[in-house]
Amino acid sequence: MVSFGDHVLSLVLEEVPNDALLAVSIVHHAGRVPLISQQLGEVLKLLSDADGTWKSTTIKPADDQWMKSGFDDSAWTALELTQPPALEKRRMYTRDNIWEMSLQMTLDAGAKCLRLNTPGQMWVRRSFQLTKAGGK
Repeated sequence: MVSFGDHVLSLVLEEVPNDALLAVSIVHHAGRVPLISQQLGEVLKLLSDADGTWKSTTIKPADDQWMKSGFDDSAWTALELTQPPALEKRRMYTRDNIWEMSLQMTLDAGAKCLRLNTPGQMWVRRSFQLTKAGGK
């Protein structure tokens, strides 16, 4: 179980291609998982957005402190908004195009596409706070 307080979603992206994008949707609805809801509250949403909270660097961090709350990421670059690719409405998804369905569901949840325009390895972080229902 994740404790209340400050947290960091940290990603190490290997071999990022040119013009890649990132879209993240972590959503918890109380009606779907009632037992966990007693701890998390009614709704938890962590969505990718170009709001300055999603930071990245291509310089390998010296240690794992970058994955912890309180890390100074002010020198890291804020990820910027990019347009999602055109997605086709499909009657059936296959192994080759299942990413389209996954991206569409992520966008439908309210996430935005963020540009990962530096090829190679990249470290991405997003700080967030997990509070009890009612903000207590």
